[in-house]
Amino acid sequence: MANIPRHIGIILDGNRRWAKQHALSVALGHSNGVDGTTRIVKHCVARGVEYLTVYGFSIENWQRTDEVPHLMRIFEDYARTQKTELVQNGVRVQIMGQIDRLPKSLRLALHELLETTKNNQKLTLTLCLSYGGRNEIVRAVQTLIEKGVKANNITEEIIGAHLDSQGIPDPDLIIRTSGEQRLSGFLTWQSSYSELYFTPTLWPDFDETELDKAITWYQERSRRRGK
Repeated sequence: MANIPRHIGIILDGNRRWAKQHALSVALGHSNGVDGTTRIVKHCVARGVEYLTVYGFSIENWQRTDEVPHLMRIFEDYARTQKTELVQNGVRVQIMGQIDRLPKSLRLALHELLETTKNNQKLTLTLCLSYGGRNEIVRAVQTLIEKGVKANNITEEIIGAHLDSQGIPDPDLIIRTSGEQRLSGFLTWQSSYSELYFTPTLWPDFDETELDKAITWYQERSRRRGK
């Protein structure tokens, strides 16, 4: 496949609806969503995608108090059990978001995952956990103020260099599953010129064929970037 997007972002949506459709618990819906992530990561490597950023847990998701403990366990289990496979597939993992809000055991597991995969070069997988696009921008501006940067010296480049995504190119293609047509705070700064692809497919059902459909759609777009 030619003209593969260098960076794909995905809003993982529809786990709860998938669980309801299959008369399963919400917890099992989220677990199947993690399985889907593993599948798509491998396919991105096979397709030659260099960067994959997934929206796993937003700042607003903390309000789902009944689901949060299980989600934290799922994330920790992923961090502890996927290291070998990620290394075998050449995947380097990074994290974006308010990491300090995550449970200590999860933070430790993520640190080990980042250290284990830091030298991999085929794909950079960025997990957005406790993340919000506006919050990311606010934190970047706060850092600039703390550094004493004067207002007339603040540029887009300087702000970009202080975002969680520093060093990562802006996404070429953003996919949202489950039929919703909004970004919900995902990569607010970085998505200015991203192509937006919305599919009714629920995340646990989003497989390699569905990703290829999105890539094919992207390849047919004319990306003028305001020109």
